[in-house]
Amino acid sequence: MAGDFTEVVLYADVLFIIDFSMDFISLYFTGKLNHISMKTLRLCAAALFSASYSLIITILSLGSLAGLFLSVVCSLIMCLVAFGKASKYVIIRRTVILWASGSLIGGIMTAVTSVGGAYNFNTSRNAASPLIYAVLAVCVFIGFIMIHIIGRVSRKSCADVTVKLNDCQVTFKALADSGNLLTDPFTGTPVIIVSLEILKDVLDDEEYDFFNRAGGETIMPSSLNKRLRLIPSKSIHGERMLYALRTDGILVENQKKNAVLAVENVKSGEYGSFDGIVPSALI
Repeated sequence: MAGDFTEVVLYADVLFIIDFSMDFISLYFTGKLNHISMKTLRLCAAALFSASYSLIITILSLGSLAGLFLSVVCSLIMCLVAFGKASKYVIIRRTVILWASGSLIGGIMTAVTSVGGAYNFNTSRNAASPLIYAVLAVCVFIGFIMIHIIGRVSRKSCADVTVKLNDCQVTFKALADSGNLLTDPFTGTPVIIVSLEILKDVLDDEEYDFFNRAGGETIMPSSLNKRLRLIPSKSIHGERMLYALRTDGILVENQKKNAVLAVENVKSGEYGSFDGIVPSALI
């Protein structure tokens, strides 16, 4: 027991680097699968937290139940640190995908190492071998290919979007864009962008005038008090705030979706001949 503890301590730096690398890769894959706009510093902070936790758990040798509970808590914290606040459903979904991504990386490592024969990475002495870094590199390469394939499968170039608002509804054709990573900063809800012109039949005169003036020269109608959201946006044109609506319902390809509707005062057909932009993740 004492020998095992000493061995773990001696190779703690190697174990820490391995855990940090795998956690960072898992977080990156999670962000890609969820189409989240990621920041490197936040991913590093989350991976650093997880690697520190893993090292402490390894040294203390906690029981399986306690370790499992703490691992779940650690995963939740990782997602919050890496991707920010969101609704409970979104956080749980991200955590599940994070676990799946970690299992994927672990499975790939097992498969890669088994090709060359049995090799036990569970011992810290073997972990110090340069081979494990080569295996990590191969796992990253394979993982990137898989994420790329998953991201392209069944992705359409456009979609029919139906918006229900004020006891009315309108359907428009939207461009499917994997680069549309806008989300409500408080709930993590995806954002669909639409031309104001398309919403003429579902907005009353005061609401339409408000969006037509971009909210700057008119008082916000009381009907928008509980519907309006501000969505920070960054593009090649700089940073700005988009006005978005919580509607009475949104359908994408006749499937009910949880999304908010950002309204831009542009002409119909401005989005590559389409009337709006829908995140590819919603299709």
